[in-house]
Amino acid sequence: ANPTPLDARSDALERRETARHKKWLKSPETREKVKKGELILLTPEDKERRDEPMRALRQALRGWGKKFRIDQDWAYDEALFTMVTYADRMKRDPDDRWTDDFAPHWGSRHSVWGAPLSSEDIAFGFDLEKGWEPTCERWANFRDRAKEEFDSKLEKYGREVRTKVEAEGYIQAPTVREPLHFIWLAERVVLGKSWAEIGTAHGRSRETIRSAVKAAAILVGISISTQARSLKPESMLEPSPPVV
Repeated sequence: ANPTPLDARSDALERRETARHKKWLKSPETREKVKKGELILLTPEDKERRDEPMRALRQALRGWGKKFRIDQDWAYDEALFTMVTYADRMKRDPDDRWTDDFAPHWGSRHSVWGAPLSSEDIAFGFDLEKGWEPTCERWANFRDRAKEEFDSKLEKYGREVRTKVEAEGYIQAPTVREPLHFIWLAERVVLGKSWAEIGTAHGRSRETIRSAVKAAAILVGISISTQARSLKPESMLEPSPPVV
C-alpha cells in the first residue's frame, strides 16, 4: 500500500532525527558526559519500550483519519494538539471545560505543530529615548511623543517577527469569512452527506453548497473530487478494522 501523509512525514522526521542523534552521540561533549556518568544512553530495548506508545498512537491516528476520510497532515497535527492541550488542562483541573480559545494565525505544511520561534525570538521591550521632564515639556506633548515612538518601535518589531516566522516556512492563515462553509465541508467529507442532503438541511441550493465546500476544501488542502458520495462513516462504538 502507498504510504499515507502521516507515514511519509513521520519517516522523514525519523530519518532527520536519526541523523541528528548519531551526530550528537559522536560529539566530544556527549562522550565526556557519558564518561563522567552525567548521561546514560538508552539501550535498543529501552528505545523499543519508549517508542511503543507512539507507534500505537500513530496507528490509532491512521485508523481515525481513514475512517473519516481526513488522511491529511494538518488533521493529524490538530488532533495531536487537541489531545495534548486537553490532557494538560484536565491534569491541572479535571473540571476545566474545553473552549476554543486558541486558533493559529500562522502555519506551515512542512512542520509539525508547535511554535517555530523561541521566547527570545519574540521578546519585546520598549524604552523611551527620553522621559518626561515636566518643567520643560507639556504632558500632552510628551504623551504624543511617547505614543509616536512606541508605535514606531511596535511596527518595526512586527516586521522583524514576520520575517523570522516566514524564514521558518510559515505563512499567514487566510481570513475565514464564512465559517459555515467549513461545517458543510465536514458534513460532506466526514459525515459523507450528499450535496442535496446538505443543501436541504441548511436551506441552500445544491450548487451553492458545492461551490462553497470546494472553496473551503482548497483553503485546508483537502481534495473532495475523490470523496465517496453519501458514504456514512462507521459508528464510533464499533471497533475499527486493523490498520496494515
